[in-house]
Amino acid sequence: MIQEKILKLGNLIEEASNIVFLTGAGISTNSGLPDFRSDNGFWKTNKPIMFRDFLNSYQSRRLSWIRNITLNKTLKKIKPNRGHMFVKEILDA
Repeated sequence: MIQEKILKLGNLIEEASNIVFLTGAGISTNSGLPDFRSDNGFWKTNKPIMFRDFLNSYQSRRLSWIRNITLNKTLKKIKPNRGHMFVKEILDA
């Protein structure tokens, strides 16, 4: 059953002129990237910074940069997971 589905998917991919992967944030959480909307997500403990606040407030800009620097450090540590590698395999085929 699963093999039939895989073959059908393979045929669809071969026939397609364009492929788009819509995975959502969940594909990266297994790699260690935090999500934003779950019970422990980023927005539960960090209020979003509105653009006008970013422009008008030094404190908001500073907080935004601190968050971005922290996220960048996390991004440097994480590695692709099986889901990422599957997408890469399909694109490389």
